[in-house]
Amino acid sequence: MKEPYENPAIVAQADAIRLLVDGLALTYHEARHVRVLTKAGHLPLDDWAAFIDLPRDRVEAWRTLLPRRQAASLVTDARAAEAVFETEFGRPAAALAVLFSSRHWIEAAVGGQAWRHVMACVLTLRDTLSSGDPAEFTPACARLVNIRLDDGRLRDRITGLDRAIGFASHPLWRKVWLEV
Repeated sequence: MKEPYENPAIVAQADAIRLLVDGLALTYHEARHVRVLTKAGHLPLDDWAAFIDLPRDRVEAWRTLLPRRQAASLVTDARAAEAVFETEFGRPAAALAVLFSSRHWIEAAVGGQAWRHVMACVLTLRDTLSSGDPAEFTPACARLVNIRLDDGRLRDRITGLDRAIGFASHPLWRKVWLEV
């Protein structure tokens, strides 16, 4: 049973990178819904084809992203972890931040405003890791793990999808973090 106020005191850089990678994977996973915006003519299809090629089914799309997550988890630098996804999808994380902030995305039947905030937490964690200040790792990780979606917390989405594909989530996703 989890302790109700458990808070990892200091998060090591490697653990923080794993959380970053999973956050990146989930935002790239969510961006597969860009197909709704391309179909409506709000975005050019060619620019987002790699996202549209992800399976529509959320579990299968998550399974498809697993090799990228595993590859990105092996690097020791936040920007290199991000580059794994950028190389695969041809779009940097910053482009997803713009996508998730688009009024068309916010008004779409899928997605919504929460993803704009998730992306902000992912980018903050990336920048925190890049700055190299270990004292800031824990607060940035806590914000990412605790962020709310329309149907729960990001932590629940990641651990649920991992369970669905038979993959062990990083233990920090299952910890109960104090809000920092």
